[in-house]
Amino acid sequence: MDFLNFLAEHGKRYPAFHLLMQTEATGLLRDGHRVTGVRASTPQGETEIHADLTVGADGRSSTLRDAATMTVRDFGAPMDVLWMHLSRHDTDPGQAFGYVKSGTILVLISRNDYWQCGYVIPKDSFDAIQQRGLEAFRSSIAERASFLSDRLAELKKLG
Repeated sequence: MDFLNFLAEHGKRYPAFHLLMQTEATGLLRDGHRVTGVRASTPQGETEIHADLTVGADGRSSTLRDAATMTVRDFGAPMDVLWMHLSRHDTDPGQAFGYVKSGTILVLISRNDYWQCGYVIPKDSFDAIQQRGLEAFRSSIAERASFLSDRLAELKKLG
């Protein structure tokens, strides 16, 4: 989020810069084999956005990457990261930090009014976490950072 805010702030300097909020890329525009932009859904309806450069940053299960028929390169990382947000209270510690316990790491990055939390797990162990259930996952976070216990109900689902 900080990087996106940085881009938005600095992009304002350029007259051709236009930021669309609440806009989701839903498909690619093409001219032959060349990608020329995206189809997008906005609060006002569907639109087309034409661009010289199109960057898809829609995550691990990228629909844009699939539409572009690009393949994922697996670099063999031995872990996965579950990302989530939890509210931040004035009494919380002020800096980023991490907790390690039983083969997992919980990283907390302060984003002023919330924590960006990264729960690092062994590669391909997410199914086992889902099988244990949401309450067990919340308890696991509380074991690592007990000061978060009073807001773990903010986590509504796994996955």
